[in-house]
Amino acid sequence: MVGKRTAVVLASYGHVPPLPHSDASRKRTRLDFLTEEEKVLRRKLLNREAAQKARDRKKNSILLMEQSIRSLQSENQSLRQAISLLKHKCQEQEMRLNSIHYQLGLSTSGDQTLKIEQIEPSEPAVLFPLQQGVVLCVLLLICLSFVSLALASFSRPMLMILVSFFKMTSLPISPQRLRFHRSPRKTLPMR
Repeated sequence: MVGKRTAVVLASYGHVPPLPHSDASRKRTRLDFLTEEEKVLRRKLLNREAAQKARDRKKNSILLMEQSIRSLQSENQSLRQAISLLKHKCQEQEMRLNSIHYQLGLSTSGDQTLKIEQIEPSEPAVLFPLQQGVVLCVLLLICLSFVSLALASFSRPMLMILVSFFKMTSLPISPQRLRFHRSPRKTLPMR
């Protein structure tokens, strides 16, 4: 396309440079037949075309960046909504666990019930990825549902698993502090 525009501009001066017929011969043609003024005009035209192409490339890249910004903002918004939903579920499970502890008579000192710390990052969001917080919250929900299932069954092996879980999470629970409201199920003796 550059050759066609150049040919049109130079045709007014009476000189028409030969257009290349194939891309195989891409040698630079000598411009000895052009005057200095024609060479300057040709250079200006080529510079204008190169500048226009650069502006078009920049505009396209800006459009792509704006589109990616919009998609990232919508993804960010949906992730924030998911986090708030998971935090709400986590708080509900924490209240449920505290009520179960209260029903079992597991209080630490006086009337205070056991508290499970909320999952809050101690570092900025750049150092603590959002996905890691979501994974921790989901793991906490799974553990809390496991605890509620274990407390509901009241079998001795399940309570031992529960005690080991509390030891892993460093909560001050011992097997002696676990009280039964009903008699434990009888298990077969181990051989």
